[in-house]
Amino acid sequence: MLGDLVICVPVVNREAAEQGKSIDAHWAHMVIHGCLHLLGYDHIDDEEAEEMEALERTLLEELGYPDPYADDESADHPHSDTPSKDHE
Repeated sequence: MLGDLVICVPVVNREAAEQGKSIDAHWAHMVIHGCLHLLGYDHIDDEEAEEMEALERTLLEELGYPDPYADDESADHPHSDTPSKDHE
């Protein structure tokens, strides 16, 4: 067992609505994001964030979900674990 994922249902659902994403797609992103953390990936610095986001994009695409960062491409989005950000 790698560990536990604790994901707040109301926060994920609210974020999906605020970001104009389907609930299913945002949940898939949060579960993959959390699993990557359990595997040792992080997004503390830009290089780590780029590696982690690339894996998220690849895995989500393989599952048929859109790129969760597509709207952030022109912006320098933060990489944090605060509930108010894209990254849970």
